[in-house]
Amino acid sequence: MKKQHTRFFDLKEVGFNDLDGNFTAVNFDQKDFGNALFKNAQSIEMDSFAKEIHTNGNGELNDIVEAELAQLVQGLYHHRVAQAVIETIKKIK
Repeated sequence: MKKQHTRFFDLKEVGFNDLDGNFTAVNFDQKDFGNALFKNAQSIEMDSFAKEIHTNGNGELNDIVEAELAQLVQGLYHHRVAQAVIETIKKIK
């Protein structure tokens, strides 16, 4: 069986390209982001991920966390910010 490589999600890498094509970082407070994820978590994996984000600003991304994170940010943040998180997840693969 092929071992999957470890993937890390880092808040510092979240951003989007503006209309001029320039990268614009989305500045998150890691503690607020971690708390928001923790309050809305639907799995033990997300609980752990939220704690990592809260403490370090990054965390290990697995398939369960990836799916839950993509779903949660759409309800927690405006479209542009949610899309920036989702695009960052896609880049990690």
